Amino acid sequence: MKVKNFIITMLSLVVKIVVVIIAVTYISKGAIKTYNYGYSVFEDKPFESAPGRDIQVTIPEGSGAKEIGKILHDKGVIGDATLFWIQNLLSSYKDELKAGTYTLNSSMSAEEIMRELAGVEEETEEEAGADA
Repeated sequence: MKVKNFIITMLSLVVKIVVVIIAVTYISKGAIKTYNYGYSVFEDKPFESAPGRDIQVTIPEGSGAKEIGKILHDKGVIGDATLFWIQNLLSSYKDELKAGTYTLNSSMSAEEIMRELAGVEEETEEEAGADA
């Protein structure tokens, strides 16, 4: 009887250890994916390297950042529509993107795309120096 109880106890312990190892593995993989996605939000890396491709995109009136992200993704300007939406939420261009037809490049960063869609002119070095 003692041997049987010992074997059951050992098997139970082995099963618990395996379950813990599996749980730790999945949690660490999830943490790594979450970290990488979070890093991508702030990295602002272009979809393609320069020179990229010029792509004409039409943004319909009343489109929100989610819809714009989907349009840009479908056209091949960006790699992830949800990532663009999150970047827009955290940017100074939130609620500033405008409808219209734009020629964008697949090597533009999300910030550059948002600046273009918001109709904001980029400051030249002379203008930036004059403000100081």
